[in-house]
Amino acid sequence: MAQRASRGELEAQVMDVLWDAEESLTPREVQTAINTRRRGLAYTTVMTILVRLWQKELLDREPRGRAFAYRPVATRDELAALRMQEILDKSGDRLLALNHFVDGMSRREASQLARVLDERKQRR
Repeated sequence: MAQRASRGELEAQVMDVLWDAEESLTPREVQTAINTRRRGLAYTTVMTILVRLWQKELLDREPRGRAFAYRPVATRDELAALRMQEILDKSGDRLLALNHFVDGMSRREASQLARVLDERKQRR
């Protein structure tokens, strides 16, 4: 028996298709792209996921013919940064959470972070 993907996995697949696209896509175009990459998803499933992502304010949409065309409001990296901020906001102690985060970094990542912080400090 095939295992069903979770809502989060399906949302991630849809977001990946939209991020990889150079323009807004209709539900049919998203469905075609997903079915080419992975496995068959029903049009209604794709439509439901797109509406949910739009309601979460992760997508913009514009009328295109009898359908809407959807596009992400943020890049992958911008969304990752936003999620990191949300997690920090929910922590009891932002500084402690940041310390734990940095402790989990490789030396290379920590060096890159230090460089980013230095560049930011110089711009101010």
